[in-house]
Amino acid sequence: MYHSNVSGRSSELRALLIAGFIRRISFVNNGWRELKETPSSNWKI
Repeated sequence: MYHSNVSGRSSELRALLIAGFIRRISFVNNGWRELKETPSSNWKI
């Protein structure tokens, strides 16, 4: 019983990690797409 509970929690943690990882990758991809589509003149600091 204890073992199954631990495996269930670990699978939950793994799902959360994977979801966060996918969200981060999609966020980075969207950022790079915006950088490519935006003229470089807008990025002068």
